[in-house]
Amino acid sequence: MEYTAHKLNEMFNNLNKKINESKELRKKLNYKPTYKKEEKEGFIYFIQNKSGNIKIGWSNSPHERLKILQTGSSDILYLIGCIRGTIKDEKKYHKIFKSLRINNEWFYSDDNLLQFIKERDCRKEYGI
Repeated sequence: MEYTAHKLNEMFNNLNKKINESKELRKKLNYKPTYKKEEKEGFIYFIQNKSGNIKIGWSNSPHERLKILQTGSSDILYLIGCIRGTIKDEKKYHKIFKSLRINNEWFYSDDNLLQFIKERDCRKEYGI
């Protein structure tokens, strides 16, 4: 099926109209999500590079996140642990280990951090 510029523009305008109608309906119904993004359950993952540095992040799917990070890294990355939790929990762990922070979500490895991960790792429990 071939689309002309006019037809594509018409389809785009109809889609935008439906999106706006949906937004208006949510406003009328006073729709609010049932959870805050920061409270959504998932996994805090710990990914280590060959230098030993550890990324503390959050994802619904740690293995998929590992694949994405691996694509952008020249180092081989390893998923060394996961903890069930929320984005709020992830931020809490960033604060706990702030003395080890290198940059953003990357932290130097030390015995306390590695022991923390080992004691809480739930990969087997969740088949990760």
